[in-house]
Order: sequence, then structure tokens, then C-alpha cells
Amino acid sequence: MREELLEKLTFLLSAHGVVDKGLISELVILLNDYDVQKRATEVALRTDGNGELVKRFLMAKLVEGRSDRTVEYYGMELRSILDKIGKPVEEVTTNDVRYYMAVRDRRDHVSAVTRDNERRCLRSFYAWLVDEGLVARNPMARLDVIKGRKEKKKAFTEMEVERMRDACKGEKEKAVFELLLSTGCRVSELAGMKLQDVEGNHVRVLGKGNKVRNCYLNAKAQVALMNYMDKREDGNGYLFAGRAERQAGKRVAAEDWWKHAECVDQGKPTTASAIESMVRNLGKRAGVPNAHPHRFRRTCATMALRRGMPLELVSKMLGHDSIGTTQVYLDMTEGELESAHGKYVVI
Repeated sequence: MREELLEKLTFLLSAHGVVDKGLISELVILLNDYDVQKRATEVALRTDGNGELVKRFLMAKLVEGRSDRTVEYYGMELRSILDKIGKPVEEVTTNDVRYYMAVRDRRDHVSAVTRDNERRCLRSFYAWLVDEGLVARNPMARLDVIKGRKEKKKAFTEMEVERMRDACKGEKEKAVFELLLSTGCRVSELAGMKLQDVEGNHVRVLGKGNKVRNCYLNAKAQVALMNYMDKREDGNGYLFAGRAERQAGKRVAAEDWWKHAECVDQGKPTTASAIESMVRNLGKRAGVPNAHPHRFRRTCATMALRRGMPLELVSKMLGHDSIGTTQVYLDMTEGELESAHGKYVVI
């Protein structure tokens, strides 16, 4: 009952916008000193079975310290998958999941990467259900990793970088462009940056797993950021503020709304999707195909390695736990490999 009460309190706090992991830990410590018993006269809550179990799983992930973005992703994926399978979680079999994956492959034409992400999400959910004693068997136990053809992903060329730099409209777009290129940060990390995180030539970033690291700003990024901040007139504490839903009827240029305090949502940051849309539009204006924020991350890593940064430091700059993850980001040509071989492989 203590665990059930904690889950309900955590869900209630989250529903009201309070997702303070420190507060959740304090609740765990506080409730540990008490025996909790449900009143016999209390009316039982109706649940929808799968939905209630998903909620409990998400609360467990919050208590474990998973990021809000990760928990939101788990919830969205699990609800979609279980709805399509159409069975109570305790009745889902391995063949049900195999059939679902086959439909996603043949009918929905989703990539192997997407299907494997869905498999990992279900695997985590069922592992938790088994550990909690909520299901007797795990239908994911016999399902292996879904492997697809690995295609080499391209970084921007130096010419593409300059074309986009030249096509930037306004101080905000220029600041976003230069920060993505200089820091190699994730789009979610850029969206979550606060003004207080910027100190001189670096900015503190909250990355995956709630790990904090410093990302560094080159001269172009620092100048672009200063020019952008000089035009800010609002009191929003985020580096890139969100737009207010209602803006007092003021007509402003599409790229200049952030210069007017009445157009800014004073309490919210910009969204990752807003930054993604900005970058896509920038790429279209510059004639650069397939422009998206994550490609800046790959470009930053590739250019750093080409200019002599050791792979270990590139990995640390990107916030990766392993060098193997970093190697996936690098876009090195056969010519560069041949040149490196001639330089380093000496008999």
C-alpha cells in the first residue's frame, strides 16, 4: 500500500507540473517510516487495466530518475503498441508481438531502427511487470534484437555550412545555428538551456540520464549569442523562450516575435519541434537537403576529429558513455582513411 500511495502521489504531482526528482526521493524516505493501510470503506477506483499498469510503470521510471522526455516517450510508445495489439498485458504472447512487428514491417513500412526501439520499450515494460509480480511470464524473453542495414549518415559539408550561415534570418536563427554547430548538443538539450547556464565560453547542459556536462562556444557562437541577447526584452529564464499562445493582437514579422515581450510565454522554453522546424526551413532556403538538428551534432563531431581532436574527447564533448556510440556519428571518407593510414601505419 505504501508503494501504491507513492505512485499515486507522484502521478498527482506530475499531472500538476511538479516533476521534482528530489521531492520524490524525500517522499520515499518519509513514507518508509509509516505503515499505510487502505480504509475498508473507500470506494475502489476503476481502472482500464493496461492504462493503469502503464501509469505505474512510468511512475517507477520517474522514481528511478529517468528524464521527463524519456518517460514521455515510454508512455506514448507503450499506449500506441498495446492499443494496436489489443489485448490485456497479461494475455499478450510472444507470437502476438511477432505479428505486431511483422505488420509494422510489411504494412506500415517502418524502419528496423523504429521497430527495434518499440521492441526495447516493450522489453523494459515487461521486465518491470515480471519483477513486480504483475505477470507470470515475459513474452519479450525470446525476441532478439531487430537488425537492419546500417547506412552511413552524412555530416554537412563545409560549403553547406556556409550556405546555411549566409541564409540565416535574424539574430535568433543565427544563434541557434551557431550553437548547434559549436556545441554538438542534442536538440532537446538546446531547448532546455537556461540563461544562467551560460558562462563565458561555455554552457552547462543537462543531457541524457540527467548528466551535466559543459559544451563550449567558439567565437562565432559567442558573438551570435550576444547579438541575440541584446534584442531580448522579456523576463523568460530560458535561453530560447517559448511563444505565447495569445499575443494581444500585435502584428510582427514571423522571425521577430521573440523581440516583443508580449509575444513570449514567460514561463516556458521553446520546444524541440520548433527548433527542428526552424532548421528545416533554413535548409530549404539555403538549398541544403535533409537539414535537421541532429545532423549538426554529427557535423560537429566529424569536423572536430578531422582537425585533430582525439576520439575520446569528441566522445566526452557529445556526452556519450562509450566511444563506440561516437564512432556512429563520424562521417569519414575513404580518402581520409587512406591519408591517415599513410601517416600513422609505418613499418
